Amino acid sequence: MGISVENSIKLYIGGENDHFHNIYLIPHSLRHPEWPGEKTICLTNIPPYISEENLRTVFSKFGKIDKIALFTNIKDLQAFSQSPESSKTSQEFKWKTAYVAFRMLSSVEKVSKVKKLVAEDISTGLDRWISEYKSQYPNPERLQEEIDDFMQKFDEEEQKAEEEAKDQAADDEGWIQVSRKSTKDAFRLTEKGIKSVTEKQDVRKKKKELKNFYRFQVTESKKRRIMEMRKKFQEDKEKVEKMKTMRRFRPF
Repeated sequence: MGISVENSIKLYIGGENDHFHNIYLIPHSLRHPEWPGEKTICLTNIPPYISEENLRTVFSKFGKIDKIALFTNIKDLQAFSQSPESSKTSQEFKWKTAYVAFRMLSSVEKVSKVKKLVAEDISTGLDRWISEYKSQYPNPERLQEEIDDFMQKFDEEEQKAEEEAKDQAADDEGWIQVSRKSTKDAFRLTEKGIKSVTEKQDVRKKKKELKNFYRFQVTESKKRRIMEMRKKFQEDKEKVEKMKTMRRFRPF
């Protein structure tokens, strides 16, 4: 499968001028129901910056295009030729080969007769580098609009939350007054309120204890404390006597 100069097409980039690329229309052996050979052309020597969309724009003037497949290496091209449904196209920034499947047979006949084409709206060189650099960053005006929309939604949510908090504000004792929208009880108790009520109940229980019993408890507590102190004193005294006996007690 050789490349014939007679089947070359001059592709002018950005407009018809002195600079062009030769792309070649070459024969192929692709046979598949979705890629009929008589309605499919094979193009090679396609510049790296030519995309599938660019090819579709350039060649759609010859008729409706069903499918386009681009390849940057021979292995992917051969795999596609044998089994199009199980292979994948290439997306690397390299020189390319492409299959273009037309809807009508007459479109292929028109392409075979053309000698030059113009690919407009394609930037190259410095213009392309600048365009790619700018595409890495968001548009300032669009970014500002997104920020404004986000802040507006945020403020609305904050205002709504603040209004709900006012309607259901808890007092110092933990009670929350429910707004009129609620069909349940007029008041409900939070965890803080439950703890407060429990503490108050404990205090009330202690106050209800009889004073005589309280004095009795204090007296008994003092007695137990004195007995413990006496017991500890006696134990220490016996320990000192034992150490004297063993001649290990040396106070000086």
